[in-house]
Amino acid sequence: MSSISRNVVPEEKAELLDELQNLLEQQIELIHKGDSSGKKFENLSERINILIEKIRQVGILELAQFKKQREKINKLYDCLYMAISAQKDQTEQQLNLVRKGKKAIVTYRSNI
Repeated sequence: MSSISRNVVPEEKAELLDELQNLLEQQIELIHKGDSSGKKFENLSERINILIEKIRQVGILELAQFKKQREKINKLYDCLYMAISAQKDQTEQQLNLVRKGKKAIVTYRSNI
């Protein structure tokens, strides 16, 4: 175990995981609102990356006492992945509609 993990008390470890859960939940909420391309989503992603690095360094997720939180975080990641995938599909459908509309306009113009 590294000196970093020895210096972090269990309450602080739990707080790191709680914060990660909260940030993931905020990201999921933004996706459901259709705001995953905004600055807020990007800032949350950066904060999550920093937090994950801290959690990794401390080795929290390997500890048995945090098994339930680890499972909750995994479920949140799955939910986030599904929400992003759904939004990607929706964006692709909208893009296809725009392309079809553009093609119709070009065809219409060429026949005038």
